[in-house]
Amino acid sequence: MEETLSFACQCGAVRGTVAIPSPIDGECLVCHCHDCRDFIRLMGKADTMLDDLGGLALFNFRGSRLRLEQGIENLASLHMTDRPVLRWYASCCDTPMFNSFATSSLPFLDILVPTIRDAAALSGLRDRQRHLFTKSATGDASSLRKTYPLALMARTFPRMVREWVGGARKANPLFDPSTGRPVAEPRRVSAKERSAIT
Repeated sequence: MEETLSFACQCGAVRGTVAIPSPIDGECLVCHCHDCRDFIRLMGKADTMLDDLGGLALFNFRGSRLRLEQGIENLASLHMTDRPVLRWYASCCDTPMFNSFATSSLPFLDILVPTIRDAAALSGLRDRQRHLFTKSATGDASSLRKTYPLALMARTFPRMVREWVGGARKANPLFDPSTGRPVAEPRRVSAKERSAIT
């Protein structure tokens, strides 16, 4: 049986669903890295999207399960650094929404859990969620269940393979199916802009 998660930006102009099978093919994480935190702060959403230790809750899943019902014209993307991680947000209300790689050739996708309208279907996964980059947490993270980038990549790799096989990665609406490029041309955050983030 398949369930759906509904998501939307703060103003509701961008909305859609994520199809999740049973058992769920995905993983819940909390990332404490400086780039995730600065992205949220840049958009002015730290109070509503970051936890007490500066962590950002994410659900990593197969991008072909993403459906955009409205507002694709309001999606924008940016790079916080020169790394190939792409941050997606709704330009209508500056709501951070997704993390991905810069092209669909690496079909990795996170949705930011605070954008999900009812995350009850993820409750079991969230009970077992792991935390990334806890050394960058804004407080004592010693009791958190930790994971590391290489371990995350190993767990994510089977999902990416399933996206490659049969061309499912081309169904991710964030990327042009013929070119693999993002549907919203990314901009790079300048060093001056980043240094001003509070």
